[in-house]
Amino acid sequence: MNILSKYIEDVGLVCCRHISVATPGMICSVAHHSPQPQKKDALSRPAEEFENDHSVEAMWAMKAFEHAEIYFNLLSSVDAKLLHLTPMDDIIYKLFREEFPKLNVAVLDENKLKSTVEKAKWRPFCEKFKDIVEDYSFGTLLRADASKNYDEQNSILVTRIQFYAIELARNREGVNDSIRGQFSSSATTTLGN
Repeated sequence: MNILSKYIEDVGLVCCRHISVATPGMICSVAHHSPQPQKKDALSRPAEEFENDHSVEAMWAMKAFEHAEIYFNLLSSVDAKLLHLTPMDDIIYKLFREEFPKLNVAVLDENKLKSTVEKAKWRPFCEKFKDIVEDYSFGTLLRADASKNYDEQNSILVTRIQFYAIELARNREGVNDSIRGQFSSSATTTLGN
């Protein structure tokens, strides 16, 4: 099974389990068995009335996969220190390192990153960028081990602002430097191969 298939199949579980710093129900629609709530009532309805829309999940998974593939091809082709991910790179990096000065961005432990304690730290960090960074809470794939390509075991679902913060640190701190030398001849290959 390739990485895209994994996320199309598991995205419902992944989204519910991993995008807890995003707005609840971000990739959800009203279940067919539930009456359609009024727009003003939707946020006050019980979560059990909502379920994941599989077509939206598949579209999201394809978009996340494309984003990951493009980013990895960039890392494989150019000096990572020269990459600009957003117009706000300096601010994102500065605030990230102020909030998470000791986070080892080279190899991330998904369980620790997603722990209740860490979520409590990440939530206010992410919300600082709500009106500044487009799609700041959009689900995005991040490599757990920065020295490796994306694959099923090396991909973590995070919010877009977490991706930016961690990848900016990896780029500026030289963690991604080995990617270009290691993968440059296969820069246009499909992820997970």
